[in-house]
Amino acid sequence: MLAPFILYNEIVKERTSAIKKDVESISGLAQSIKYVLRGIFFVLYFPFYFVFQVFCKIWIYFIAQPLMWIGKRIIQPIFYFIWIYIIRFLFVYPISWLWNEIIYPCILFVWKRCFLPITRFIWRYAVYPILYLVCYPCYLFWKYLVLPFYNEIVLPVPSFCQRIFFCFWKGFKWIGIHIIYYPLRWFWMTCIYNPLKKVYIKIIQPVLKWFSHLFS
Repeated sequence: MLAPFILYNEIVKERTSAIKKDVESISGLAQSIKYVLRGIFFVLYFPFYFVFQVFCKIWIYFIAQPLMWIGKRIIQPIFYFIWIYIIRFLFVYPISWLWNEIIYPCILFVWKRCFLPITRFIWRYAVYPILYLVCYPCYLFWKYLVLPFYNEIVLPVPSFCQRIFFCFWKGFKWIGIHIIYYPLRWFWMTCIYNPLKKVYIKIIQPVLKWFSHLFS
């Protein structure tokens, strides 16, 4: 009596294991395709990201900070003085009175009596159907195609590019400090500054003292 049920359970188990194997193979293929697409996108994206980061560093350290200092120390006080003592008394107070007493009430009346009914009609019978027919398909396209591609392919690559750029940047900083700055500093201190200091101490300073004692 139990033999058919046992045979049926074995068949179900075999089919379930086969389905699991197929699902695992499909998921592995999807993961491999995902990583291949990430690699292609990285190769195409990283040169532009590297050039952009270099221009950003140049902009921040050589253009933006000097301009911010000029704007904060020079331009902002001048404009503040002009605003406080000239523009506010000549223009702001009369225009604010004119706006509060004449212009704004007229605009409010025209809006309530004319434009508001027209805009309601346009929204109900023209804009809303177009938005529903256009925006909802675009939303589905975004949710089920663009957003997964962005999360799985596009988003991981810039973070990886940022890490690689920081590695390059650390290397450039190390080269600039240990190969350019330290040798120049050693050359300056050893070949220029210390000899000039000795010349000043041994020759120029005694001569100046001798002249000062001579004419005192």
